[in-house]
Amino acid sequence: RAEGPLDMRMDPSDPKTKPATWYLANLQVAELASYISNYGEEAHADLIAESLVAAQPQTTVAAADIIKNCFPPESPPRSRSVHPATKTFQALRILVNGELDSISRLLSASAQLLDPGGLLGIISFHSLEDNLVRRYVRGDAAMKVPSAA
Repeated sequence: RAEGPLDMRMDPSDPKTKPATWYLANLQVAELASYISNYGEEAHADLIAESLVAAQPQTTVAAADIIKNCFPPESPPRSRSVHPATKTFQALRILVNGELDSISRLLSASAQLLDPGGLLGIISFHSLEDNLVRRYVRGDAAMKVPSAA
């Protein structure tokens, strides 16, 4: 992968958003670990958060190297095609962009935008998104898409 700034924002020009480096500099280790654990479903979240906060990497390659070194050598690789930093980068991206909040707002707004009996297609890329959509469809959310009566 190419070296780049550790930013993770969908729109780096948006002055209302902060890059991933801001979160590493401003979150407590425990709070960052919670995000990495919850958003990245990463088992080594505590050690990764501690290492990232201590090192304050400014680039994606530096962060990936720090994360890779948090895995014990005896750990079996998850997959030869998946880098050890993948789950942590997912967590940082979700945090930086407020992705789960955006999905929740989309689902709530869809109830107002769809005609009765209308269909909404959602493509999810990981289990966190999938679970949000499933809970909404089951009616666990505050608003439900109206059905044709």
